[in-house]
Amino acid sequence: MANDVKEPVPRNGKAALVWLLVFVLLGSLFLFRGTSPAKMTELNQTDFEAKVVAGAVRTAKVTPGEGDVLEITGKYLLPAEEGQTPQECDYRTRVLSSARIQELLARTPTVQI
Repeated sequence: MANDVKEPVPRNGKAALVWLLVFVLLGSLFLFRGTSPAKMTELNQTDFEAKVVAGAVRTAKVTPGEGDVLEITGKYLLPAEEGQTPQECDYRTRVLSSARIQELLARTPTVQI
């Protein structure tokens, strides 16, 4: 009975890997908890035309919709506070196809149809 020393139980490497994975996932959730996909701003035709005339629309991807409707997505610049750089924002709009819209889209630096 003098040698009642128990031998250590061999550790399973798979269990350590599972715990490592659990901690990595928890750490990732903690790091990325405040991030979300960019929000898409819905613009009506009047607001879209005003932003194009003001030069705020940077990109426009035009997709034909039903009938005379065009579905347009892209990026526009938000007005900047004094001393700050303008930020790009995603937008989506549905407009009626017309000669005016075609003329306005021609002013947009990057139009993709």
